[in-house]
Amino acid sequence: MNDSMWRLVWHVNVPQRVRVFLWLLFHGRILMNVECGRRHLTTSLICPIYGLADETIEHVMPSCAYAQKMWRGVVFPNRVNDFLSIQFDVWLSTNDSGEAGSSWSLEREWPVLFVIICWMLWKHRCSLIFSQDVGRFRDVVSFSQNFRDDILAATINGSVVHTCPRSAARWTLPLDGWVKGNSDGAVGGPDRMVAAGGVLCGDTGECFRKVELETDNSLAVEILLGHSLALNSSALVSDLKAMIGRRWEVRVTHILREANRVADGLASLARGEWHYIVAPLEVSSKVDADLVGL
Repeated sequence: MNDSMWRLVWHVNVPQRVRVFLWLLFHGRILMNVECGRRHLTTSLICPIYGLADETIEHVMPSCAYAQKMWRGVVFPNRVNDFLSIQFDVWLSTNDSGEAGSSWSLEREWPVLFVIICWMLWKHRCSLIFSQDVGRFRDVVSFSQNFRDDILAATINGSVVHTCPRSAARWTLPLDGWVKGNSDGAVGGPDRMVAAGGVLCGDTGECFRKVELETDNSLAVEILLGHSLALNSSALVSDLKAMIGRRWEVRVTHILREANRVADGLASLARGEWHYIVAPLEVSSKVDADLVGL
């Protein structure tokens, strides 16, 4: 991959898992049925959605009738035929780079939306294979647009918006009568285990009714406050919102990572399920610094 193609893949403002998918797409490494057949992993080369053509990357992304329904939902009606007839590698690179975005659609941040729709096309193809559920194309377009909006809301020029400079960000003690909970996630340990860390500070008696939750995950805050539709159907998100809605006062706040050092340190330990009354040695200095405002 040349330098310009590398920049197209890794500089687009989408989550890392979507960038990895895009990298595989540029390299032709997505395992469609034709590629699976070449590797003797399947005997059928046909597209599993409509069965009208061999399933190649070029077919799944712009050519399949299911994909075309999605693209017709976001591309100008008088340009959609031109959009769908471009040579695949040119189609992929010009839309990912944003070179042709305004000529196809009025959608904001076209490269972001374009890449997300490609990713969703692949996810829904896999849903059909593994759970026989294709989903309605209108729902996919709507989800892609909401996902794009969530990314833009969480970042400006790639950075979370804060009036406080990072160098001045500090954890603060909870107000009297309040309990403060900080949380963070990490991937670490020899097995690259996904882990989470949390810490409570304040009046932790059995009858506390005021809780402030802080995290440096801006999208999680948007979801819990109802400002984002991402993961709206998730059982975990529903349970968390139900807990927040109980008979107590709860504040959910986004903070900078520099003000979330203890939770970040606990998550980075990646030790499995542990409960500490006294801070473990690895984060004790961070606890001391927080308590004195350093």
